[in-house]
Amino acid sequence: MNTLKALLILACACLALAQVNPKDTVVPGSYMFAFSAKYASDNTTKQRVYATVTQTLKNSAAIRNEYTFGTISGFFLFDVSADQYKVLNTSLAPYGGFQPNTMFQLVLPSPGPVTPIRAPVVGKPNCLKKRCCGRVVNWANNYNLDWLDGKRDGIYCSPTEECDKVDVFVLDTGVQNTHPDFLGRVVATYDCGPIPAPWTALVDIVGHGTHVAGTIGSETYGMTPNVNIRSVKVLNDVGFGTDSTIICGYINVYNWLQANPTKRAIINMSLGYGGLNPLLNAITSWFATYFSSRISESASTSWRQARVCCPPFQLASQA
Repeated sequence: MNTLKALLILACACLALAQVNPKDTVVPGSYMFAFSAKYASDNTTKQRVYATVTQTLKNSAAIRNEYTFGTISGFFLFDVSADQYKVLNTSLAPYGGFQPNTMFQLVLPSPGPVTPIRAPVVGKPNCLKKRCCGRVVNWANNYNLDWLDGKRDGIYCSPTEECDKVDVFVLDTGVQNTHPDFLGRVVATYDCGPIPAPWTALVDIVGHGTHVAGTIGSETYGMTPNVNIRSVKVLNDVGFGTDSTIICGYINVYNWLQANPTKRAIINMSLGYGGLNPLLNAITSWFATYFSSRISESASTSWRQARVCCPPFQLASQA
């Protein structure tokens, strides 16, 4: 029996999250607190810290996106004044430390010159263990698909049995779930807004998340046109995201998998940035290691293997 529970794909070819202007790199009044490792699982200390925060801010709703990934644990604060931050930074120093909640901007690459591609030689499908649908590829639009199965023959063999009913979480700008090429297989699952604004809940205004989801599982252009797409919106309507929105995405997907331990899932993050926040890098590394460790020996085919395309949040180019 297939005991595969989750795969992790950090895809880095489509875009980059680039540092914006220095004056705009943090969310005003927002901070990321990380407990020292020895307090990561100490609920008594955590409750003491939360009580201190609530008393100082006079607002318990300021605490959001509480996270625990192994020995990495903490939370985010919003709407904190400079004076309040000074008080908290001093009073909570014995238990951990603060970092600014950093902001990033989606940067789409400029289109380059089109390289002429030779016409295909149409032949029999180049498939292993009957793992393909053997659909004919429209060479003018989908030559990239034809290359994926190892042979340029005008026929793309997409995985079927391995991919039926797999849930693919796309952490991005959202996904247009009404697009006809998804055939109703997109579910707007989680939304990590409304900060930073402007933010339309669960809707893809930018278009990049829809593009990524289409590459994964659309009927015409998708590598696996029989998966379920679960949209997790972590970037706003103009392509901005923050440390808190990325970790919110992690938290929601992690909780879903904990609640659905027998289901197979893929997490796709076509994101990258310059490694400005070591804590976010550490959380991403933990996330990748955690899900990679959940791959069983029965997941031995090339499709099922966990694949991390690049080191956490560092730019990379994948063919």
